[in-house]
Amino acid sequence: MLRFTPLAPLTIFVPFVAIYVLATVAIVAPSPVSAETGVEIGTLLGVSRLSISNENEDPVTLIGVPGIPSLYISGFPSEQLAIGTEFSFGRMSSDDLSLGALYLGGQGAFFMRSNAVSGPYLLGGGALLTFNATEDDDSARWTNYSAGAGLGYQWRVGPAFLRTEGRYQRWFVDDDLNLNLNQFSLLLGLGTRFGGR
Repeated sequence: MLRFTPLAPLTIFVPFVAIYVLATVAIVAPSPVSAETGVEIGTLLGVSRLSISNENEDPVTLIGVPGIPSLYISGFPSEQLAIGTEFSFGRMSSDDLSLGALYLGGQGAFFMRSNAVSGPYLLGGGALLTFNATEDDDSARWTNYSAGAGLGYQWRVGPAFLRTEGRYQRWFVDDDLNLNLNQFSLLLGLGTRFGGR
């Protein structure tokens, strides 16, 4: 029987506190600086569909509802560009098995109009996902890499931005396994901008 370790409630609690703080800032804080520059900090939450297949077997589809919430930080080198990173982690354990996951992604975004206004944007980037498994006295670690692209839309509400994104990621695993891993995700996000000129 699986049980959550003390880390798991923290993993769920922190993004909801972040959403509350960011929403409060968005409602009550004026924006004295340009949103085209500075740094945006926020959280993403969504649904993922992972399709797993190889040459000899029928495809298997896994759906995560929702996935582990991610925290992100983005910088804006120009009016139409953003470069940032995403981070999430989680852990589950049972009496004899412990499984942990760490996700670290980097991506760039191109805004069709400006990153300071509501509008669509294109995404591209990569990620790594590391698993740690411990069963009794045995442990194993493996890391998978991905590359992907997506399309998003942001709504500006004061200094805050609400986001919806559709993403595709192709995961690259050990060649000996001969697996094809394709992930499709729908994400919702909320972020607030700080700094700028």
